[in-house]
Amino acid sequence: MGDLNKLRALVESAGESVQAKILYIAGFLHRHGMITGIGKALLKEMLFQKDVRGPKLIERLSTATDEAWLKYIHRLIDVETLKLFDSLYMDYPLEHGKAISRQEREEQDLLTEKSLIYGEVDYLAFLHTLRKIPIEPHWTFVDLGSGTGRAVFVARLNFDFAKCTGIEILSGLHAAAAEVCANYNEFVRSVISTSTKPLEAAFFHSSLLDLDWSRADVVFANSTCFDSELIWEIADKAVALRSKAYLITFTKPLPDDAPFDIIDKERRNMSWGPATVYIHQRR
Repeated sequence: MGDLNKLRALVESAGESVQAKILYIAGFLHRHGMITGIGKALLKEMLFQKDVRGPKLIERLSTATDEAWLKYIHRLIDVETLKLFDSLYMDYPLEHGKAISRQEREEQDLLTEKSLIYGEVDYLAFLHTLRKIPIEPHWTFVDLGSGTGRAVFVARLNFDFAKCTGIEILSGLHAAAAEVCANYNEFVRSVISTSTKPLEAAFFHSSLLDLDWSRADVVFANSTCFDSELIWEIADKAVALRSKAYLITFTKPLPDDAPFDIIDKERRNMSWGPATVYIHQRR
């Protein structure tokens, strides 16, 4: 972590220029690993939008403790990413996703197929889980059974993953996620990117068992309603993940003989109620 007194000196040297000060702040915090590249982009966007919080964060830098000021910066960035997330899902609230899922399962006589029951992550709870993993900018994220894509966009908007991917077998949910992704590419992607890194998001209409996700660094399966056979099949495919890769499951951990260690276990609230969240790491 960088010395914030050095940042204070840089900001002081910028004179009266709010623009220069915010650019110094954004660059310094990102360079020293205190914020993500996305956080850097959002601070710069605040400058371009002439946001009134810009002068406030400059003022607080000189008056607040390091801890309090960094907490303020992170809170500011979190508020902005949540706004972007909510803007993507204006047309697809949770109830809409549930309706799409139920209609398709009824039409295909799949209502008794428990593994297809719809459930979405809680934004803040899943963000809390992902923050327990030391994510690197070149990593990739894959959601197995991605629904309308909410977990994918929690990952996409908050971390510098090279690519975030969702795999969904129900065509209606996949179509909804694809539309959200189109809106992301048109309206949001340029806001959170400050470099040539593409910050990709992609969705595939497929069974999670049919696609190769062995190169992923962080894999997520909302497995609360998965049966034992599907858990075993996921574990079997997950053996191909690299050493130290992560696999997150809900309610049900991987089988004991899978070559993974449970490095974190925590009860969190999701859209359907509480679930135990397991973070596994490949041996």
